[in-house]
Amino acid sequence: QACFRSKQARKIILTQQRTSIVLQKVGRGFLARKHKKEQLAAVAILQRAAREMTVRSQNEIENFAATEIQRVWRGFSAHIDFMIQVMAAMKIQARFREMRSKRALLVLSFQHKSST
Repeated sequence: QACFRSKQARKIILTQQRTSIVLQKVGRGFLARKHKKEQLAAVAILQRAAREMTVRSQNEIENFAATEIQRVWRGFSAHIDFMIQVMAAMKIQARFREMRSKRALLVLSFQHKSST
């Protein structure tokens, strides 16, 4: 009977060991899946933050470029407008000088005719 009881006790212990191994295996698997899910969530958060930062910096670059283009265009446009005004003033002055010269010539020719 002692031999039978010891054999029975070994069977129970072996069964308990196998059961505890299976329970540990299941527990470790559960914890690993949970840990992996948490890691994937953390990676997704990091990726989203990186994408947002990239979009934000891209928007800042585009905004700066648009501002620079507008600044250069306004300067160029103002310069062109100024040059048009200068050229118009030069034309007016030239016409005025031409008219004054013609008038002076007429006066001189009239004086010359009346003196002769």
